[in-house]
Amino acid sequence: MVIGGLLNLASTIADIEGTQACLHAHTCREGNPLFGANPSRARAYGIGIPLTFATYTMAGLLKKHGNGNYAFAVLWCGTLLHAYEASNGFGLADNGSQTKPNSLAGQKFGIVFKF
Repeated sequence: MVIGGLLNLASTIADIEGTQACLHAHTCREGNPLFGANPSRARAYGIGIPLTFATYTMAGLLKKHGNGNYAFAVLWCGTLLHAYEASNGFGLADNGSQTKPNSLAGQKFGIVFKF
């Protein structure tokens, strides 16, 4: 469970940083309504990390009540989702698009879920 939690935390941080890289390159917008269209790094961490710890609490309760496989599945699914979104964010940041910051033309919409 500790390894699953640490991998989930690492993928969450990578997801936030990938989203920030993509936003600073002006090649995407944040799709999570909790964050807004262009969240600051502080806002992303301020919302994303507490939600991640809520997931850990849920996984801990599942484990405590004898559902260790479900607890690990919750952590693993979150890790996979964050890793996918991190690679998507960094990929869009390296897209090389020269769109203007205030223009939506040529921008891709990436849905980013935070747990």
